[in-house]
Amino acid sequence: MFYNQIASCKGGRLKARHKRLVFLIVLSVLALFGLAVAIIPPMISLNRLKPHFEHVILSQTGIPAKINGNIHMSFLGRTTVVVRDVKIPDGKIDSVLFSVPLSSIFDISQAPLTERIILDGAKLEIKEIIAPKIIRPIDLRDSEVSFMGKSYRILEGQLQNGNFRGTVRTDQHKYTIETSGYDFTVINKNEGLLIRGMLRPSGGAVGQLAIDTDKINAWFDFLEPKIEQHVNLTMNFDWDGNYGFKFSDLRGDIGGYDFTGNLELPENGPKTIQFKSDNINIDLTFLLKKQSIVNDSILSLDLRGNLKFMNTVYNRIKLNVMGEGDEIIIDKIEFENNKISGSIVGEITAQGAQSLTLRFMRDGAEISCLFSGDAEVWQCNEYSYSNKDIAITGTLAVDKNSFHATLLSKSMMPENFDFAKALAFLGNNGVVVFDFANAAGKITIKNKKFTIEYTSVKNKSLDWLGAGFEFLPISMRGARGQMTWDAETFSFIPVGEEWELHLQGNFFFMSGNSAQELLTAFYPNIELVFANDFPYQISGNYSKPYIKDLEIRIADHIFRGTMSGSNITLKTDILNLDIFANQKYFDNYEEMRFLSGAPILAPFMLGDTGLSISASVIVWDENSYDNFVYSLRNGTQDFSITDDAKGSLMVSIKKNSAATYDILVQLNKFAFAGFLLGPNSPLDVSDSVITGRAALSSQGKIAFDFWNNIKGTLDISFDGGILNGIGTDWFYARASNLTRLNVEDTISYALSGGDTKIKSLRVSGIYENGKFQTNKKFLLTARNTEMSGNLQLQEGKLSAQIGILLRGSSPDPRPISLNIMPNGERNYSLSEIMMVLDPDYMADFIRVNASVL
Repeated sequence: MFYNQIASCKGGRLKARHKRLVFLIVLSVLALFGLAVAIIPPMISLNRLKPHFEHVILSQTGIPAKINGNIHMSFLGRTTVVVRDVKIPDGKIDSVLFSVPLSSIFDISQAPLTERIILDGAKLEIKEIIAPKIIRPIDLRDSEVSFMGKSYRILEGQLQNGNFRGTVRTDQHKYTIETSGYDFTVINKNEGLLIRGMLRPSGGAVGQLAIDTDKINAWFDFLEPKIEQHVNLTMNFDWDGNYGFKFSDLRGDIGGYDFTGNLELPENGPKTIQFKSDNINIDLTFLLKKQSIVNDSILSLDLRGNLKFMNTVYNRIKLNVMGEGDEIIIDKIEFENNKISGSIVGEITAQGAQSLTLRFMRDGAEISCLFSGDAEVWQCNEYSYSNKDIAITGTLAVDKNSFHATLLSKSMMPENFDFAKALAFLGNNGVVVFDFANAAGKITIKNKKFTIEYTSVKNKSLDWLGAGFEFLPISMRGARGQMTWDAETFSFIPVGEEWELHLQGNFFFMSGNSAQELLTAFYPNIELVFANDFPYQISGNYSKPYIKDLEIRIADHIFRGTMSGSNITLKTDILNLDIFANQKYFDNYEEMRFLSGAPILAPFMLGDTGLSISASVIVWDENSYDNFVYSLRNGTQDFSITDDAKGSLMVSIKKNSAATYDILVQLNKFAFAGFLLGPNSPLDVSDSVITGRAALSSQGKIAFDFWNNIKGTLDISFDGGILNGIGTDWFYARASNLTRLNVEDTISYALSGGDTKIKSLRVSGIYENGKFQTNKKFLLTARNTEMSGNLQLQEGKLSAQIGILLRGSSPDPRPISLNIMPNGERNYSLSEIMMVLDPDYMADFIRVNASVL
């Protein structure tokens, strides 16, 4: 009716009554609508409608939903439904907003959803990615999606016909994601990220990834290695739908350095990481610090460029390692630069490297090391180093910037080697304990400067050591040998072990096998053939130029004294010259004196040395004398004996020029034993006491010349002793039995030999060039006898012209003439003797005066 009335108005003007009718109808409809809005919704039980809405959601989206909250509806314009707190199998939704036709309001379970569905505050977990079958558009707002352990916040997005487009944010990044069926695209324009791929119907996805960023660590969520350079990267990926990934054909650059690689991250089993670059800059030391990088992984690197590892830069590193839990098994690592190349095999655990076998070549040397530790604290328990010149083994230990090393070698220690520079790669401070074939000791390095403390040095001289050994001769200081340091004691033994030296502070002790070698070391030209050789020991406190507490032990003698510069003063209790004298030399002195100036001139070969030796007792030829003093000063030899019982002797020999000498001999009641001239002399004095003086001079370089060229004056007195060669004492012992028949034989026998006890004898004369001649008659007094005459000594042969006065031989005794020839022949006249000898008178004289004679 209403429509007919409207229709009847067509073509004509609406009448007033018709206008009123239309108004009433519209008003009635509005009133009914208002009544529906105001009265009908409160009359609908919302809890009763929840199952119907759940059925609508399930039937039209395929998602089983459980509505836990309130349902709000609005009938303004259309029926809009807002469902709160919806639980679905993989999450929950704060609110779901959708519309249904008004005509279906009373049959909501069959109501079709209209336009788009809006999900707000959803928290969903995606367990697998499958292209959705929902046809109706779904808007997602301010929702959170959890996928594979990570949360993604969907700021806004739309899902329609299996496609999705939206904006997603993580804690660090914001992405634009688009899907079209199985194809998808992920974009972050700010960081240059582009991922294109395709979902597999069976699950997972394949595609390509490209990124251009300065924050590669943050994008891929890894801490080591720390990459601060710009990274440009492309790769293919293959995802198995769960936790397994394969990244292949990786290509890119880090800081402008190109690289390629492959990466496989299976859900179960070890990761496989492969990288290769012909030009890259990276520090690989992190491999020692962060073993977790290669945990349960197979890592393969083939890199060239600027590669740092443990403070050393290489231009090539190639490695194949496998991680199992906290353990890294290194199948092989190869490395090289322009100075070094080598390889590493072993394992690394959470505690660091464990016995890594390192082998490499460096500057022409082959080096190996059994390495344990990490980049800051490590050690090499089996270190070896060898090149064409040297081979070394030992250990190395590093603790941050300090180190301790032991170096053992049968090779010689390098000359002038800069240990601080060579070991700088270990740190600025350290200790090196070394033992080479020729040296052992300790090197202390502080701030790249080193000092050496030796415990042993072989085949080096004391001069090499650079210490002050001025008290030794140059040849001994330059001798090569072994040096050792033990606590505070330094020792040196030359190669031949002929002597040794020990020092402790200023105190030194030296010993040797040959005192003569020691003297010839000081004085190379000295002649010592007249002396026996003995081992020796010398000690003292040396403070240049002094030696205090000097002690010399030789041939059971102890000499004590001091040394000041070139002056030596020594004292001993007993000086036994019989021990020191080479008896064979003196037994053959007649020949030996032609060969050298020894022994009389030998001391002058000591040069500027000043020598003083004193002895409480001196022994020579088994005779001992008290208070012996010898000195050598300024080219003058002085020696003396002062014996209260045996008299005194002083001899001074002064060297005036290269071969001239002044000689002074003084004796005062000096007793001597044995013969004065020798047992072969036809006339001699023995076991007497001499008082006298000789002022002589000489010249020559050998002993023969010295003795043969002596000249000067002698004035000698003998007290007591024996005159050997004339037997007046024997003659007087038989005087009481003399007769005319036996007197000639008796006197002849007495003049041909025998002994006469001397009371006194004085001889004065001139000695020149081996010839002695009295310059006035000698005078000898003996028991019952007086002798006087002249003596000549030439070439060791004595001749004499003697007048012998025998008291009591006659009433008016006269001297008997006796001539002794150089060959020992004796000339005398028995007829002349018998003219002055009265045997009968002599026999009576002896009998009468026996008590006084």
